[in-house]
Amino acid sequence: MRAIVVNEFGGPEVLRLDEIATPRPAEEEVTIDVEAAAVGLIDVLFRRDGLRGVLSLPFVPGIEVAGRVREIGEGVAGLKVGEPVVTLSNPSTAGYAEVAAVPASLVVPLDATGEDSVAGRVSAAAAVGNVPNLVTALAVLEDAARMRPGDDVLVLGASGGLGGVFAGVAHALRAASVTGVVSRASRIPEAQARGFDDVVTVDQLTGLDSRFHVVVDPVGGAARSAALALLRPLGRMAVVGNASDEGQVVVGTNDLWIGNTGIIGLNIAGLLSAEPERAATLASRALNLLHHSDVAQPVETLPLDHATEAHRRLESRSVHGRLALTP
Repeated sequence: MRAIVVNEFGGPEVLRLDEIATPRPAEEEVTIDVEAAAVGLIDVLFRRDGLRGVLSLPFVPGIEVAGRVREIGEGVAGLKVGEPVVTLSNPSTAGYAEVAAVPASLVVPLDATGEDSVAGRVSAAAAVGNVPNLVTALAVLEDAARMRPGDDVLVLGASGGLGGVFAGVAHALRAASVTGVVSRASRIPEAQARGFDDVVTVDQLTGLDSRFHVVVDPVGGAARSAALALLRPLGRMAVVGNASDEGQVVVGTNDLWIGNTGIIGLNIAGLLSAEPERAATLASRALNLLHHSDVAQPVETLPLDHATEAHRRLESRSVHGRLALTP
């Protein structure tokens, strides 16, 4: 089969189209004929350095795919060969390919089951571009940050593929207000279009008078430090990424004590790997949101052999919404 293979860490040029063996499902796995593979910043970080040792060479990038079940491994129930599915975040990657092997616990059926089903109304690209991020946003806001109706929420990276989804989800959970933060003024209109009540640039953070119950941070670096100072008493910051690729922000535990604030991290792939029983409930709620709420983000598709272009565009911050590769 055709796949994008990384044989050395480096820039987008290390993404090479190659012929490799078609995977077969191991126990409790399925293989999927991939129709769309999401392209995200985590793929960029894996490509650069294996995210500092998490992945070893060679590997096929891509942690989220949508398509149809090809083959079912032993011990798998509830899935049928040929049915349309989307996966949640798979820490073992391997999505930039014509066929991907995925733990069955991370596979979400999209078959029509009734009047409220989204199957037949959501393409593979739309599913893979939205469902995994909706799952992440729900887990972050409800499980990690313990957001309550009436809370004020601040979201860094508001024009990004992940950050942008939090406006719709927070509003669906009845936040009082959702403020977005973008890297530069030219990205304000894009974040406004995602549904944020107000949008500011990173440079404006230190001058804000507002204080927030919840801060969502997929960015890291200097923006993380500035946003921490904007938490209300008993406010919670949820760290969900490091798109800036900057070093650690060190926070003293005594500072948290004195300031009456808290920080929690959420790595959705790691969480679902450790507690796969969470996946079905989160996926069901994400699909319901996608069907009944205005939370969908635009998804642009490129052919599989344009993976290098996709990564270059991500790194140049010229992507509006999400990107997906189509084998």
